[in-house]
Amino acid sequence: MIEIIEIEHGYRTIITCDVCHERIVDARMAVAVRWSHGSVWHLHKGKACHDRAERMVPAFRRGFMELREHIEQIDHNTRLPAGPA
Repeated sequence: MIEIIEIEHGYRTIITCDVCHERIVDARMAVAVRWSHGSVWHLHKGKACHDRAERMVPAFRRGFMELREHIEQIDHNTRLPAGPA
């Protein structure tokens, strides 16, 4: 899940695991799983969250990719400006 949290002098965007709900701090150790109904779950690899998600909703899985690749696709596909308009 992509979340925005409040910090001392503003806000920060973080990614949390949709299974254990802990923050994902290393994109190399996480995946993005796409389900047939269109949603995407962000999951830890090394914490068995990916396997747990498969058991929770096995029929809906459509594929997965490395989280780093998923983030790059979001950036490319949305084509949002990086700074103020």
